[in-house]
Amino acid sequence: MRYISAFSIRLIIVVAATGPMTWGCSEPRKWRPESSTGGAVATGTVGSIGGEGGRPNGAAGGGGTIGDDLGGRGGQTATASNGGATENGNGGDSRGALAGNGGGRGASGGSAGHEASFGGTTGAMGTGATGNSGGTTVLTGGTSGGGAGGNSGSSSTCSCSMDKTCCGGTCTDTQTDPNSCGVCGHSCLGGTCVAGQCQPVLLGRYDRYLGDNGISLGDAYVYAKGETNLLVRVKKDGTDLTAAPVATFATSGCPGGGAEEINGRVFYQWNDGSTCRMAVCSTNDCDGTTVGFAPANIGTQGYKFALDRANLRLFWYDAVSKRVMTAPASASGTPAVTTVTSADIPAASAGYWMGYAAGGILFSSGQYISRLPATGGIYQQLLDTSGVDLNTLWASSSRLYFSDDSGTKFLTLPTAAGGYQSLGTSMAHVLWSDDVDLYWTSGNQSSLYACKVDKCLATTNTVFTTNCIINSIQGEAAAVYWGSYGGCVAPGAATMDNLQIWKLAR
Repeated sequence: MRYISAFSIRLIIVVAATGPMTWGCSEPRKWRPESSTGGAVATGTVGSIGGEGGRPNGAAGGGGTIGDDLGGRGGQTATASNGGATENGNGGDSRGALAGNGGGRGASGGSAGHEASFGGTTGAMGTGATGNSGGTTVLTGGTSGGGAGGNSGSSSTCSCSMDKTCCGGTCTDTQTDPNSCGVCGHSCLGGTCVAGQCQPVLLGRYDRYLGDNGISLGDAYVYAKGETNLLVRVKKDGTDLTAAPVATFATSGCPGGGAEEINGRVFYQWNDGSTCRMAVCSTNDCDGTTVGFAPANIGTQGYKFALDRANLRLFWYDAVSKRVMTAPASASGTPAVTTVTSADIPAASAGYWMGYAAGGILFSSGQYISRLPATGGIYQQLLDTSGVDLNTLWASSSRLYFSDDSGTKFLTLPTAAGGYQSLGTSMAHVLWSDDVDLYWTSGNQSSLYACKVDKCLATTNTVFTTNCIINSIQGEAAAVYWGSYGGCVAPGAATMDNLQIWKLAR
Protein backbone atom coordinates (compact mmCIF):
# COMPACT_ATOMS: atom_id res chain seq x y z
CA MET A 1 0.00 0.00 0.00
CA ARG A 2 1.42 3.41 -0.91
CA TYR A 3 1.75 5.79 1.96
CA ILE A 4 -0.21 9.03 1.49
CA SER A 5 0.92 11.86 3.71
CA ALA A 6 -1.10 14.73 5.03
CA PHE A 7 1.01 16.86 2.72
CA SER A 8 -0.27 14.88 -0.26
CA ILE A 9 -3.88 15.24 0.87
CA ARG A 10 -3.41 18.98 1.00
CA LEU A 11 -2.10 18.97 -2.56
CA ILE A 12 -5.15 17.05 -3.75
CA ILE A 13 -7.46 19.52 -2.06
CA VAL A 14 -5.73 22.47 -3.71
CA VAL A 15 -5.90 20.84 -7.13
CA ALA A 16 -9.59 20.14 -6.71
CA ALA A 17 -10.28 23.66 -5.61
CA THR A 18 -8.35 25.46 -8.35
CA GLY A 19 -8.85 23.16 -11.29
CA PRO A 20 -6.12 21.51 -13.35
CA MET A 21 -2.62 22.52 -12.33
CA THR A 22 0.24 23.05 -14.76
CA TRP A 23 3.41 21.55 -13.29
CA GLY A 24 6.46 23.80 -13.27
CA CYS A 25 6.25 27.55 -13.65
CA SER A 26 2.81 29.11 -14.06
CA GLU A 27 4.11 32.66 -14.39
CA PRO A 28 7.34 34.37 -15.49
CA ARG A 29 10.34 34.61 -13.19
CA LYS A 30 10.32 37.70 -11.00
CA TRP A 31 13.80 39.19 -11.30
CA ARG A 32 14.98 41.74 -8.79
CA PRO A 33 17.33 44.54 -9.83
CA GLU A 34 20.99 44.01 -9.16
CA SER A 35 22.35 45.73 -6.10
CA SER A 36 25.36 45.50 -3.84
CA THR A 37 23.40 43.87 -1.07
CA GLY A 38 21.33 41.45 -3.05
CA GLY A 39 17.85 41.72 -4.36
CA ALA A 40 14.67 41.75 -2.36
CA VAL A 41 12.98 38.47 -1.83
CA ALA A 42 9.80 37.26 -3.40
CA THR A 43 7.46 34.48 -2.47
CA GLY A 44 6.46 31.96 -5.13
CA THR A 45 2.87 31.08 -5.67
CA VAL A 46 1.49 27.62 -6.18
CA GLY A 47 3.54 26.03 -8.92
CA SER A 48 5.78 29.03 -9.42
CA ILE A 49 9.40 29.78 -8.61
CA GLY A 50 10.38 31.87 -5.61
CA GLY A 51 12.24 35.10 -6.17
CA GLU A 52 15.97 35.07 -6.83
CA GLY A 53 18.59 37.00 -4.97
CA GLY A 54 20.37 39.90 -6.60
CA ARG A 55 23.27 39.24 -8.92
CA PRO A 56 25.95 41.87 -8.26
CA ASN A 57 29.59 41.34 -9.02
CA GLY A 58 31.31 40.87 -5.74
CA ALA A 59 28.56 40.71 -3.14
CA ALA A 60 26.31 37.86 -2.24
CA GLY A 61 22.69 38.35 -3.02
CA GLY A 62 20.01 37.53 -0.44
CA GLY A 63 18.25 34.48 -1.81
CA GLY A 64 14.53 34.32 -2.37
CA THR A 65 12.25 32.88 0.24
CA ILE A 66 10.67 29.52 -0.19
CA GLY A 67 8.01 28.81 -2.73
CA ASP A 68 4.55 28.00 -1.52
CA ASP A 69 4.21 24.67 0.34
CA LEU A 70 2.84 23.13 -2.80
CA GLY A 71 4.74 25.40 -5.06
CA GLY A 72 7.83 26.06 -6.98
CA ARG A 73 11.52 26.12 -6.52
CA GLY A 74 13.10 28.15 -3.78
CA GLY A 75 14.90 31.36 -4.53
CA GLN A 76 18.42 31.37 -5.90
CA THR A 77 21.25 32.83 -3.84
CA ALA A 78 23.91 34.78 -5.72
CA THR A 79 27.50 33.85 -5.01
CA ALA A 80 30.04 36.48 -4.16
CA SER A 81 32.07 36.60 -7.34
CA ASN A 82 29.72 36.36 -10.23
CA GLY A 83 26.25 36.03 -8.89
CA GLY A 84 26.06 32.28 -9.35
CA ALA A 85 22.69 30.57 -9.10
CA THR A 86 23.00 28.16 -6.23
CA GLU A 87 19.51 27.18 -5.24
CA ASN A 88 19.00 27.62 -1.54
CA GLY A 89 15.29 27.76 -1.06
CA ASN A 90 13.16 25.23 0.71
CA GLY A 91 10.68 24.97 -2.11
CA GLY A 92 11.30 22.18 -4.49
CA ASP A 93 9.31 20.97 -7.44
CA SER A 94 5.68 20.60 -6.42
CA ARG A 95 5.74 17.14 -7.88
CA GLY A 96 7.68 16.16 -4.79
CA ALA A 97 4.62 16.16 -2.59
CA LEU A 98 5.29 12.51 -1.81
CA ALA A 99 9.03 12.94 -1.94
CA GLY A 100 11.49 10.60 -0.39
CA ASN A 101 9.55 7.66 0.93
CA GLY A 102 12.75 6.13 2.21
CA GLY A 103 13.32 2.58 3.40
CA GLY A 104 10.90 -0.13 2.52
CA ARG A 105 8.90 -1.92 5.13
CA GLY A 106 10.50 -5.38 5.04
CA ALA A 107 9.60 -8.39 7.16
CA SER A 108 11.95 -7.14 9.82
CA GLY A 109 12.85 -3.91 8.17
CA GLY A 110 13.47 -0.48 9.54
CA SER A 111 10.98 2.35 9.62
CA ALA A 112 10.20 4.18 6.42
CA GLY A 113 12.11 7.36 5.74
CA HIS A 114 10.52 10.71 6.53
CA GLU A 115 8.92 12.61 3.69
CA ALA A 116 10.28 15.98 2.67
CA SER A 117 8.20 18.73 4.23
CA PHE A 118 8.57 21.06 1.27
CA GLY A 119 8.75 18.76 -1.69
CA GLY A 120 11.56 17.81 -3.95
CA THR A 121 11.31 15.01 -6.44
CA THR A 122 10.74 11.55 -5.09
CA GLY A 123 13.70 10.08 -3.24
CA ALA A 124 15.14 6.75 -4.35
CA MET A 125 13.95 3.62 -2.57
CA GLY A 126 16.41 2.53 0.10
CA THR A 127 17.89 -0.94 -0.17
CA GLY A 128 20.14 -1.07 2.86
CA ALA A 129 20.50 -3.81 5.41
CA THR A 130 17.41 -5.21 7.09
CA GLY A 131 16.56 -3.49 10.31
CA ASN A 132 18.01 -0.03 9.71
CA SER A 133 15.83 3.01 9.30
CA GLY A 134 14.78 4.31 5.94
CA GLY A 135 16.34 7.44 4.50
CA THR A 136 15.21 10.88 5.56
CA THR A 137 14.73 13.10 2.51
CA VAL A 138 16.48 16.41 2.17
CA LEU A 139 14.31 19.29 3.36
CA THR A 140 16.14 22.02 1.44
CA GLY A 141 14.57 21.57 -1.96
CA GLY A 142 15.55 22.42 -5.47
CA THR A 143 14.04 20.58 -8.37
CA SER A 144 15.54 17.35 -7.11
CA GLY A 145 15.02 18.10 -3.46
CA GLY A 146 13.88 14.63 -2.47
CA GLY A 147 16.67 12.82 -0.66
CA ALA A 148 17.86 9.39 -1.67
CA GLY A 149 16.61 6.50 0.42
CA GLY A 150 18.95 5.60 3.22
CA ASN A 151 19.78 2.36 5.01
CA SER A 152 16.38 0.79 4.85
CA GLY A 153 14.59 -2.32 5.71
CA SER A 154 14.30 -4.85 2.95
CA SER A 155 13.06 -3.29 -0.25
CA SER A 156 9.34 -3.39 -0.85
CA THR A 157 9.79 -3.38 -4.60
CA CYS A 158 9.22 -7.11 -5.07
CA SER A 159 5.81 -8.73 -5.16
CA CYS A 160 6.00 -12.20 -3.59
CA SER A 161 3.67 -15.14 -3.25
CA MET A 162 2.19 -15.95 0.14
CA ASP A 163 5.00 -18.38 1.02
CA LYS A 164 7.82 -15.92 0.25
CA THR A 165 9.14 -12.78 1.91
CA CYS A 166 10.72 -9.84 0.12
CA CYS A 167 14.32 -9.66 1.39
CA GLY A 168 16.58 -7.07 -0.23
CA GLY A 169 14.48 -6.98 -3.36
CA THR A 170 14.37 -10.77 -3.76
CA CYS A 171 11.49 -13.10 -2.93
CA THR A 172 12.87 -15.46 -0.29
CA ASP A 173 11.61 -18.53 1.54
CA THR A 174 12.62 -17.68 5.11
CA GLN A 175 11.72 -21.22 6.14
CA THR A 176 14.63 -22.71 4.18
CA ASP A 177 17.03 -19.92 3.16
CA PRO A 178 20.24 -20.19 5.29
CA ASN A 179 21.01 -16.50 4.67
CA SER A 180 17.55 -15.31 5.73
CA CYS A 181 16.36 -17.96 8.13
CA GLY A 182 13.19 -17.05 10.00
CA VAL A 183 13.63 -13.37 9.13
CA CYS A 184 15.43 -11.43 6.41
CA GLY A 185 19.19 -11.23 6.90
CA HIS A 186 19.49 -13.87 9.63
CA SER A 187 22.43 -16.02 8.53
CA CYS A 188 22.89 -19.59 9.77
CA LEU A 189 26.68 -19.11 9.58
CA GLY A 190 27.24 -22.22 7.53
CA GLY A 191 24.33 -24.22 8.91
CA THR A 192 21.12 -25.18 7.15
CA CYS A 193 17.70 -23.62 7.73
CA VAL A 194 14.79 -25.93 8.56
CA ALA A 195 11.29 -24.60 9.28
CA GLY A 196 12.72 -21.13 9.87
CA GLN A 197 15.29 -22.33 12.43
CA CYS A 198 19.06 -22.51 11.94
CA GLN A 199 20.55 -25.95 12.50
CA PRO A 200 23.79 -26.69 14.40
CA VAL A 201 27.08 -26.96 12.54
CA LEU A 202 29.75 -29.54 13.48
CA LEU A 203 33.11 -27.72 13.57
CA GLY A 204 35.60 -30.26 14.87
CA ARG A 205 36.09 -33.93 15.80
CA TYR A 206 38.77 -35.29 18.09
CA ASP A 207 39.91 -38.59 19.60
CA ARG A 208 40.56 -37.27 23.12
CA TYR A 209 38.03 -36.39 25.80
CA LEU A 210 37.08 -32.82 26.68
CA GLY A 211 38.47 -31.64 30.01
CA ASP A 212 36.47 -29.93 32.75
CA ASN A 213 37.61 -26.47 31.68
CA GLY A 214 35.96 -27.03 28.35
CA ILE A 215 36.06 -24.56 25.48
CA SER A 216 36.88 -20.88 24.98
CA LEU A 217 36.44 -18.49 22.05
CA GLY A 218 39.05 -16.54 20.12
CA ASP A 219 38.67 -14.25 17.14
CA ALA A 220 38.63 -17.01 14.53
CA TYR A 221 38.98 -20.21 16.58
CA VAL A 222 37.28 -22.26 19.26
CA TYR A 223 39.82 -23.65 21.75
CA ALA A 224 39.24 -26.86 23.70
CA LYS A 225 41.14 -28.41 26.60
CA GLY A 226 41.72 -32.13 26.45
CA GLU A 227 41.56 -34.34 29.52
CA THR A 228 45.33 -34.45 29.99
CA ASN A 229 47.78 -31.87 28.69
CA LEU A 230 46.57 -31.16 25.18
CA LEU A 231 44.98 -28.05 23.69
CA VAL A 232 43.18 -28.22 20.38
CA ARG A 233 41.36 -25.63 18.31
CA VAL A 234 39.08 -25.50 15.28
CA LYS A 235 38.02 -22.62 13.05
CA LYS A 236 34.67 -21.03 13.76
CA ASP A 237 33.76 -21.11 10.07
CA GLY A 238 33.95 -24.92 9.98
CA THR A 239 36.72 -25.16 7.39
CA ASP A 240 38.85 -27.31 9.74
CA LEU A 241 36.30 -30.13 9.84
CA THR A 242 37.81 -33.50 9.04
CA ALA A 243 37.47 -36.99 10.41
CA ALA A 244 38.98 -37.22 13.91
CA PRO A 245 41.50 -36.21 15.08
CA VAL A 246 42.05 -32.50 14.43
CA ALA A 247 45.57 -31.16 14.88
CA THR A 248 46.88 -30.47 18.38
CA PHE A 249 47.49 -26.78 19.12
CA ALA A 250 49.64 -27.19 22.26
CA THR A 251 50.98 -30.30 23.96
CA SER A 252 51.99 -29.03 27.41
CA GLY A 253 48.90 -27.56 29.01
CA CYS A 254 48.04 -28.30 32.62
CA PRO A 255 45.38 -30.97 33.22
CA GLY A 256 42.90 -28.56 34.79
CA GLY A 257 43.88 -25.41 32.96
CA GLY A 258 42.09 -23.59 30.16
CA ALA A 259 43.11 -21.19 27.40
CA GLU A 260 42.06 -17.69 26.27
CA GLU A 261 42.94 -15.93 23.02
CA ILE A 262 43.21 -12.14 23.11
CA ASN A 263 45.37 -9.51 21.43
CA GLY A 264 46.60 -12.06 18.88
CA ARG A 265 48.10 -14.39 21.50
CA VAL A 266 46.94 -17.33 23.60
CA PHE A 267 47.23 -17.25 27.39
CA TYR A 268 47.07 -20.62 29.10
CA GLN A 269 48.34 -22.65 32.03
CA TRP A 270 51.52 -24.39 30.97
CA ASN A 271 53.27 -27.38 32.49
CA ASP A 272 56.95 -26.49 32.38
CA GLY A 273 57.98 -30.06 33.22
CA SER A 274 57.64 -29.87 36.97
CA THR A 275 54.85 -27.44 37.81
CA CYS A 276 52.06 -25.40 36.24
CA ARG A 277 52.32 -21.69 35.60
CA MET A 278 50.68 -18.98 33.53
CA ALA A 279 52.17 -18.70 30.07
CA VAL A 280 51.60 -17.05 26.70
CA CYS A 281 52.24 -18.24 23.16
CA SER A 282 51.72 -17.23 19.54
CA THR A 283 48.56 -18.29 17.73
CA ASN A 284 50.78 -19.61 14.93
CA ASP A 285 53.14 -21.89 16.89
CA CYS A 286 52.24 -22.36 20.54
CA ASP A 287 54.73 -25.06 21.51
CA GLY A 288 57.56 -23.19 19.83
CA THR A 289 56.84 -19.79 21.36
CA THR A 290 55.53 -20.47 24.87
CA VAL A 291 56.93 -18.19 27.58
CA GLY A 292 56.03 -18.68 31.24
CA PHE A 293 55.50 -15.43 33.10
CA ALA A 294 54.00 -16.33 36.49
CA PRO A 295 55.78 -17.85 39.51
CA ALA A 296 55.72 -21.63 39.34
CA ASN A 297 53.29 -21.85 42.22
CA ILE A 298 50.09 -23.12 40.69
CA GLY A 299 50.98 -26.74 41.36
CA THR A 300 50.63 -29.76 39.12
CA GLN A 301 46.86 -29.28 38.76
CA GLY A 302 46.17 -25.95 37.10
CA TYR A 303 43.49 -23.66 38.47
CA LYS A 304 41.11 -21.74 36.30
CA PHE A 305 41.89 -18.12 35.53
CA ALA A 306 39.74 -15.11 34.61
CA LEU A 307 40.06 -12.64 31.76
CA ASP A 308 38.90 -9.02 31.81
CA ARG A 309 38.57 -8.43 28.06
CA ALA A 310 37.57 -4.79 28.34
CA ASN A 311 40.70 -3.81 30.29
CA LEU A 312 43.00 -6.54 28.94
CA ARG A 313 43.87 -8.14 32.27
CA LEU A 314 44.32 -11.70 33.55
CA PHE A 315 43.61 -12.90 37.10
CA TRP A 316 44.49 -16.21 38.76
CA TYR A 317 45.00 -17.68 42.21
CA ASP A 318 48.46 -18.29 43.65
CA ALA A 319 48.32 -21.21 46.07
CA VAL A 320 51.59 -20.33 47.84
CA SER A 321 50.89 -16.67 48.66
CA LYS A 322 47.11 -17.25 48.96
CA ARG A 323 46.59 -14.17 46.84
CA VAL A 324 45.02 -13.35 43.49
CA MET A 325 47.61 -12.40 40.89
CA THR A 326 47.17 -10.23 37.82
CA ALA A 327 49.05 -9.44 34.61
CA PRO A 328 48.25 -7.44 31.47
CA ALA A 329 47.00 -9.43 28.48
CA SER A 330 49.49 -7.60 26.31
CA ALA A 331 49.98 -8.05 22.58
CA SER A 332 53.73 -8.53 22.89
CA GLY A 333 56.48 -9.02 25.42
CA THR A 334 56.45 -10.88 28.71
CA PRO A 335 53.57 -9.69 30.94
CA ALA A 336 54.58 -8.27 34.33
CA VAL A 337 52.88 -9.98 37.27
CA THR A 338 51.57 -8.08 40.30
CA THR A 339 49.54 -9.06 43.36
CA VAL A 340 45.98 -7.89 43.93
CA THR A 341 46.05 -6.66 47.52
CA SER A 342 43.80 -8.66 49.85
CA ALA A 343 43.70 -10.75 52.98
CA ASP A 344 44.55 -14.44 52.82
CA ILE A 345 42.13 -16.40 50.67
CA PRO A 346 41.25 -19.88 51.98
CA ALA A 347 43.14 -22.45 49.99
CA ALA A 348 40.43 -25.10 50.02
CA SER A 349 39.04 -25.08 46.46
CA ALA A 350 40.32 -21.53 45.92
CA GLY A 351 40.88 -21.00 42.23
CA TYR A 352 38.77 -23.99 41.25
CA TRP A 353 36.48 -21.48 39.61
CA MET A 354 37.25 -17.87 38.67
CA GLY A 355 35.41 -15.23 36.71
CA TYR A 356 35.49 -11.50 36.12
CA ALA A 357 32.53 -9.10 35.98
CA ALA A 358 31.47 -5.60 37.02
CA GLY A 359 34.93 -4.55 38.20
CA GLY A 360 35.50 -7.58 40.43
CA ILE A 361 37.24 -10.95 40.48
CA LEU A 362 34.87 -13.79 41.36
CA PHE A 363 36.31 -17.01 42.77
CA SER A 364 35.49 -20.07 44.83
CA SER A 365 36.88 -19.97 48.37
CA GLY A 366 35.94 -22.64 50.86
CA GLN A 367 32.20 -23.16 50.54
CA TYR A 368 31.57 -19.67 49.12
CA ILE A 369 31.79 -17.74 45.89
CA SER A 370 33.45 -14.48 46.79
CA ARG A 371 34.21 -11.20 45.05
CA LEU A 372 37.42 -9.21 45.30
CA PRO A 373 37.55 -5.72 43.72
CA ALA A 374 40.02 -5.71 40.84
CA THR A 375 41.76 -2.80 42.56
CA GLY A 376 42.23 -4.88 45.72
CA GLY A 377 40.76 -4.64 49.17
CA ILE A 378 38.43 -6.81 51.20
CA TYR A 379 36.71 -9.69 49.48
CA GLN A 380 33.01 -10.25 49.98
CA GLN A 381 31.21 -13.58 50.17
CA LEU A 382 28.36 -13.59 47.64
CA LEU A 383 27.04 -17.14 47.53
CA ASP A 384 27.02 -20.18 49.78
CA THR A 385 27.81 -23.01 47.38
CA SER A 386 26.23 -25.77 49.45
CA GLY A 387 24.25 -27.75 46.89
CA VAL A 388 25.56 -25.67 43.97
CA ASP A 389 27.18 -27.42 41.02
CA LEU A 390 30.38 -25.40 40.58
CA ASN A 391 30.55 -26.44 36.90
CA THR A 392 27.48 -24.27 36.23
CA LEU A 393 28.98 -21.03 37.53
CA TRP A 394 29.03 -18.31 34.88
CA ALA A 395 29.59 -14.57 35.23
CA SER A 396 28.10 -12.29 32.59
CA SER A 397 28.79 -8.57 32.56
CA SER A 398 26.29 -7.94 35.36
CA ARG A 399 25.15 -11.27 36.83
CA LEU A 400 26.45 -14.43 38.44
CA TYR A 401 24.52 -17.49 37.23
CA PHE A 402 24.45 -20.76 39.16
CA SER A 403 22.30 -23.84 39.64
CA ASP A 404 21.34 -25.97 42.62
CA ASP A 405 18.82 -28.71 43.30
CA SER A 406 15.88 -26.34 42.92
CA GLY A 407 16.86 -24.87 39.54
CA THR A 408 18.87 -22.15 37.81
CA LYS A 409 19.25 -18.72 39.42
CA PHE A 410 21.31 -15.56 39.29
CA LEU A 411 22.69 -12.85 41.57
CA THR A 412 22.99 -9.24 40.45
CA LEU A 413 26.56 -7.97 40.52
CA PRO A 414 28.59 -6.43 41.97
CA THR A 415 27.11 -6.86 45.46
CA ALA A 416 24.34 -9.48 45.03
CA ALA A 417 21.93 -6.94 46.54
CA GLY A 418 18.41 -8.31 46.79
CA GLY A 419 19.50 -11.94 46.84
CA TYR A 420 19.10 -14.47 44.08
CA GLN A 421 16.36 -14.59 41.46
CA SER A 422 15.11 -17.86 39.99
CA LEU A 423 14.76 -18.39 36.25
CA GLY A 424 12.34 -21.26 36.75
CA THR A 425 14.33 -23.87 34.83
CA SER A 426 15.35 -27.30 36.07
CA MET A 427 18.78 -27.84 37.60
CA ALA A 428 21.55 -27.19 35.07
CA HIS A 429 24.89 -28.98 34.77
CA VAL A 430 26.62 -26.42 32.54
CA LEU A 431 25.29 -23.08 31.31
CA TRP A 432 26.11 -19.82 29.53
CA SER A 433 24.20 -16.55 29.32
CA ASP A 434 24.63 -12.98 28.09
CA ASP A 435 21.62 -11.74 30.10
CA VAL A 436 19.50 -11.99 26.95
CA ASP A 437 19.52 -15.72 26.23
CA LEU A 438 20.34 -18.64 28.51
CA TYR A 439 21.73 -21.95 27.21
CA TRP A 440 22.12 -24.98 29.47
CA THR A 441 22.09 -28.74 29.82
CA SER A 442 20.36 -30.78 32.50
CA GLY A 443 19.56 -34.41 33.26
CA ASN A 444 21.96 -36.64 31.35
CA GLN A 445 23.52 -33.60 29.60
CA SER A 446 22.65 -34.90 26.15
CA SER A 447 20.28 -32.04 25.28
CA LEU A 448 20.97 -28.33 24.91
CA TYR A 449 18.14 -26.01 25.98
CA ALA A 450 17.64 -22.28 25.46
CA CYS A 451 15.32 -19.56 26.70
CA LYS A 452 14.96 -15.79 26.93
CA VAL A 453 16.20 -14.74 30.35
CA ASP A 454 13.34 -12.31 30.98
CA LYS A 455 10.68 -15.00 30.34
CA CYS A 456 12.51 -18.29 30.57
CA LEU A 457 9.58 -20.56 31.46
CA ALA A 458 7.51 -19.37 28.50
CA THR A 459 10.31 -19.57 25.92
CA THR A 460 12.26 -22.73 26.82
CA ASN A 461 12.99 -24.95 23.84
CA THR A 462 15.36 -27.78 22.93
CA VAL A 463 17.91 -26.67 20.35
CA PHE A 464 20.11 -29.77 20.09
CA THR A 465 20.20 -33.39 21.19
CA THR A 466 23.27 -35.63 20.99
CA ASN A 467 24.25 -39.18 21.81
CA CYS A 468 27.04 -38.06 24.16
CA ILE A 469 27.59 -35.50 26.95
CA ILE A 470 27.66 -31.71 26.55
CA ASN A 471 30.03 -30.37 29.17
CA SER A 472 30.97 -26.86 28.05
CA ILE A 473 29.05 -23.94 26.51
CA GLN A 474 30.32 -20.53 25.38
CA GLY A 475 28.67 -17.82 23.34
CA GLU A 476 29.03 -14.50 21.58
CA ALA A 477 26.68 -12.12 19.79
CA ALA A 478 26.38 -14.17 16.58
CA ALA A 479 26.49 -17.76 17.80
CA VAL A 480 26.64 -20.19 20.70
CA TYR A 481 29.24 -23.00 20.83
CA TRP A 482 29.50 -26.18 22.85
CA GLY A 483 31.79 -29.14 23.37
CA SER A 484 30.61 -32.71 23.86
CA TYR A 485 32.47 -35.89 24.70
CA GLY A 486 32.04 -39.62 25.22
CA GLY A 487 31.23 -41.69 22.16
CA CYS A 488 29.74 -38.97 19.95
CA VAL A 489 28.73 -40.03 16.45
CA ALA A 490 29.00 -37.37 13.76
CA PRO A 491 26.20 -37.13 11.18
CA GLY A 492 26.86 -39.68 8.45
CA ALA A 493 29.88 -41.15 10.26
CA ALA A 494 30.32 -44.80 11.20
CA THR A 495 32.91 -44.26 13.94
CA MET A 496 32.58 -42.51 17.29
CA ASP A 497 34.45 -39.39 18.41
CA ASN A 498 35.58 -38.70 21.95
CA LEU A 499 35.28 -34.93 21.46
CA GLN A 500 33.13 -32.78 19.18
CA ILE A 501 32.77 -29.01 18.90
CA TRP A 502 29.53 -27.48 17.58
CA LYS A 503 28.16 -24.05 16.64
CA LEU A 504 24.63 -22.69 16.34
CA ALA A 505 23.77 -19.28 14.90
CA ARG A 506 21.76 -17.21 17.36
